[in-house]
Amino acid sequence: MGCSVKGKGTEANHKDAKGRETGLICNHAYGLNDIIEIEDPFNRGHKLKLLRLRNPWGNSEWNGAWGSGSAELKKYEKTLNQYI
Repeated sequence: MGCSVKGKGTEANHKDAKGRETGLICNHAYGLNDIIEIEDPFNRGHKLKLLRLRNPWGNSEWNGAWGSGSAELKKYEKTLNQYI
C-alpha cells in the first residue's frame, strides 16, 4: 500500500495548518511499511494508532510528532520496542 500528500501548484514541501514544514514532499508517493496500534501506558484504556511510511527517495523525513528524536518517540520508546 502507499499514500501521498497532495500539494498546490509547484509547492515542494508540505506545511501543516500552522505553516510549519512537515518534511513530507507534496505530490510524492510514500510506501506504507507498517500499521501499529498500542495501548497507551500513560492513559489507560486509550490506544495509539501509528503508521510507518517510507520515502523511496530517502532524502527527507517527517519532522513532526512521532518523528525521529521527537518527544513522543522518546516518551513511548519502551512501549514501541515491543512492537518494532
